[in-house]
Amino acid sequence: MAIVKYYTHADLVDEAEYSQIDDDDKYTLSEPEIEYSPDDTGFDLRTCVQECASDYHDHHDGWEDEWPIYFILWINGACKGKFCVELEHEPVFTATLDN
Repeated sequence: MAIVKYYTHADLVDEAEYSQIDDDDKYTLSEPEIEYSPDDTGFDLRTCVQECASDYHDHHDGWEDEWPIYFILWINGACKGKFCVELEHEPVFTATLDN
């Protein structure tokens, strides 16, 4: 299984600095829903970053952050780039009978 790591708040990080980000500053996607590969491109990478964003939101206080957030993604140590992730809010409606 591939090791997926990500770094958040990368909006001010340029490509030359990616290699300077220490593993201690990265989050690891503990149980990926899909088997990702360093060879993945396009849709697979977007899906992977979306899964990382969900992990960040649910397990690393990401719900307290201001979105969009820039993520840098690594799969098995290979940097796959920087991605901007938006958080979409889905409205929830509750109805009660008004007598």
